[in-house]
Amino acid sequence: MPLISTRGAGSARGFGFAGGAGGYEATVLVIAGGASGGTMNGSAQGAGGGGAGGYRTSTLNFLTGKTVTVDVGGGGSGGVASAQNGGNSSLSGDGVKEGTYTSTGGGFGGGAGNAPTDAARSGGSGGGGRGGDGGAAGNTPATSPAQGFNGGGEGTPWGGGGGGGASEDGGTDGSGHGGDGAASSITGSSVTRAGGGGGGSSPQGGGGPGGDGGGGGPGSAATVNGSGGGGGAGPGFTAGGNGSGGIVILRLPTAKYSGTTTGSPTVTTDGSFTILSFTGSGSYTA
Repeated sequence: MPLISTRGAGSARGFGFAGGAGGYEATVLVIAGGASGGTMNGSAQGAGGGGAGGYRTSTLNFLTGKTVTVDVGGGGSGGVASAQNGGNSSLSGDGVKEGTYTSTGGGFGGGAGNAPTDAARSGGSGGGGRGGDGGAAGNTPATSPAQGFNGGGEGTPWGGGGGGGASEDGGTDGSGHGGDGAASSITGSSVTRAGGGGGGSSPQGGGGPGGDGGGGGPGSAATVNGSGGGGGAGPGFTAGGNGSGGIVILRLPTAKYSGTTTGSPTVTTDGSFTILSFTGSGSYTA
């Protein structure tokens, strides 16, 4: 599992712009909502696990006195007759010099009796296919580096494929583990997020942590605010697990931190940096 370490990142130096506007660099981690696992409405097959939310990290330039708008995507809801993609997360507004920076919600797992479709959906990470079907593509739309990986599929006709995670593809449906998430130290300690959901008939969600597959029952929900995919339903009339909501984290030089926010982010410090962790939408005035 690759480690995306940002400890100590985020320069405190300023920079100049035409017209005399100032600003500073901020390290950001933007993760979308994870998708639900697929449902199995009376089929003997296992459903696919939900794909994790798209995972992107970068250093962006914030403009002093301007607003950075934070949108955090929700997790997809599972059910006996429906499945949902996760919601997108983004940074936007006149406070972001580079413009809008978006991570795409995960794609839901394939199933039988899913609405609006039985096929797995693509997304930040792709949903796993139901037993015998292919998984959906991750990194959709394409970004570089990739924001997520493909859902698993094919293999046997019974167990569902794992949802894709932030660092690897979901497993094939013979061993449909969710794809592992990725680790970041943007808050000062390493945390792994955005694991894919396990396929139905498989017990293992991806590290990050995604929800476990249903085995003989419903899929498990992904851990809250971990951006993981929900577990796929096991055979029968069973529901896919819910995906978890996304998170947006800003790492700012404390010397530049304005203290003006909306949306009640969690505020912590790490050395000379202030960290804002948003699990719901809000804003920051740079």
